[in-house]
Amino acid sequence: SLGWAETGPEVWELIRSQIGSQERCWPYLSSWWRSAVQHGLEGQGKGPEDGDLLRQLLDLSAKGLSGRGLGEEKFLDPAFARLEAGENPGQVARRVFLKDGRGALLDLVSAK
Repeated sequence: SLGWAETGPEVWELIRSQIGSQERCWPYLSSWWRSAVQHGLEGQGKGPEDGDLLRQLLDLSAKGLSGRGLGEEKFLDPAFARLEAGENPGQVARRVFLKDGRGALLDLVSAK
């Protein structure tokens, strides 16, 4: 994100501190991404320590955006809320569909 670009050295230092070496960063992030795609924000989809690294990365992104002085950090609020809830939009849609059916899913995703 643009926020990470603004805090690039801090982002890489945080990731390196978790992974141990720069060479292992991309394979680690790639496996984390695949897990998030497959499992959403359940289990390994949130990353290590129950989402602590993800939360720190979001904080760094917010810091970078805030430093630009344009109020862009507010656009990260949904990401913080998803992490807190432990569900991404796909997980919410699946839960609603399985519990209440397609009508409820259509209500959920329809523009009001």
